[in-house]
Amino acid sequence: MIDELHERPEGTARKSFNRHKKRLVANEDFFDVPYKEWSRITAVHERDGGDAGQRNNMIFLTESGYLMIVKPFGDDLAWKVQRALVRNYFAAREMLRGASSVYDPEIKAFLKETVALLGSLRKELASIRNGLERSRDIDRELPYLMQQGYHPSARYVTN
Repeated sequence: MIDELHERPEGTARKSFNRHKKRLVANEDFFDVPYKEWSRITAVHERDGGDAGQRNNMIFLTESGYLMIVKPFGDDLAWKVQRALVRNYFAAREMLRGASSVYDPEIKAFLKETVALLGSLRKELASIRNGLERSRDIDRELPYLMQQGYHPSARYVTN
């Protein structure tokens, strides 16, 4: 998913994870989830087209894990993410020093940019969530549809 989001060749994020794993914190940056647990997640099966015989553990990244993984990336989105982190760091540091009045215009600009970025990320997450909900609906309805002779590739016209 990270490779797709950053328009990278498949496996780029996995290689970055493996290369920097010693610097990542288990259960904070990522979770190593056994097959018995991840195999129950419908979205994982649909994303990967079923389990394809895979019975290994699967790595699930947290937000901080994602940020650490894309840090070495050089694409536009990775730079945007890194810039937002850097600005946030310096804005927070100045606020703690009590010099925030000097930086009010910069902080306001940063907050405006951050809110815009978060808004677009919320839309993206809402779209993903809607897709997951639709797939869960299909999972619930599939046995009934199969009994009725429905085939997923069939097209029906409604009046």
